[in-house]
Amino acid sequence: MSLHRMLHLQPGQVVRADGAWLSVVRGRVWVTQANDLDDHFLTGGQAMRLPPGARALIEADGAAQLTLVPAPAWWERWRRLATQWAFRPASPCLPP
Repeated sequence: MSLHRMLHLQPGQVVRADGAWLSVVRGRVWVTQANDLDDHFLTGGQAMRLPPGARALIEADGAAQLTLVPAPAWWERWRRLATQWAFRPASPCLPP
């Protein structure tokens, strides 16, 4: 069973996505996300990750074809653990 969704968008059509990998197959799309001051324009062959909570809006700039693949649960767990490890408090250095 395939979990990816192939979408064919008409010019100006908008879809919502959250916690997925977006890949543009053909055309051009505009992507805006919550808590992201930058807008993104992707064309055929380009992709980006839409993190959980992104509440992304994807609008076709002309006819476009794209895929949305849900981010695997292990990816978010790994990302969360890596972030916790990277930003953990430093251990005090005690003289010998």
